[in-house]
Amino acid sequence: MEKRERAGNFTESEKEIMTSITSKYFSIIENKKTDAITIKQKTETWERIADEFNSSANNVKRTGLQLKNAYNNLKKRLKKENAEDKIELYKTGGGVAPLPKMTEEKSRLLSLLQPQLEPVKSRFDSTANFIIEAAITPVPSAKVEELLSDDYPPLVTYFSLSK
Repeated sequence: MEKRERAGNFTESEKEIMTSITSKYFSIIENKKTDAITIKQKTETWERIADEFNSSANNVKRTGLQLKNAYNNLKKRLKKENAEDKIELYKTGGGVAPLPKMTEEKSRLLSLLQPQLEPVKSRFDSTANFIIEAAITPVPSAKVEELLSDDYPPLVTYFSLSK
C-alpha cells in the first residue's frame, strides 16, 4: 500500500472559496439521509465542488474527499467557537461581553448551520423556561377566579376508612 502524499494546509483564502462554493450546495451536502441514492448524490456533489474549487485562481489541487474533510473540520471548529462565545456571553462577572471574532465566510456558514445549533425545544426540559418563555401568556385574574370557584366537582374524593 502506497503512502499518500500530504497536501498543504488550507489557507484562509482557500477556506473562503470553499465555504462560498459549499453554500451553493448546502442542501445536498447537509442532507441527513443515508440511502444509496443520497450518498451517490453527495459524492457527485463533492466532486463538482472540487472541480469548481480547482478552477479558481489557487495553485493547490484538492480532491472532493480533501474538501469534504476540510469542510467538516471547519464546521466542527465553528460550532465549538460558537459554543465558547455563548459561554463567554453568559458568564457572570460584569463588564461588557466580548464580541465574537468572525469572518464574513464563517458568519455565512454559521447562519446556514443555525438549525443544527438550536437546542431541541421541550417544555419538560430544564431550560424550557428560557426557550418557551415567549409562548407563555398571562391568564386574567377573572379566569383564575372562575376556575377556582365551587362550580366544579373536586378532583380528589376522600374516603373514610373507619368502620
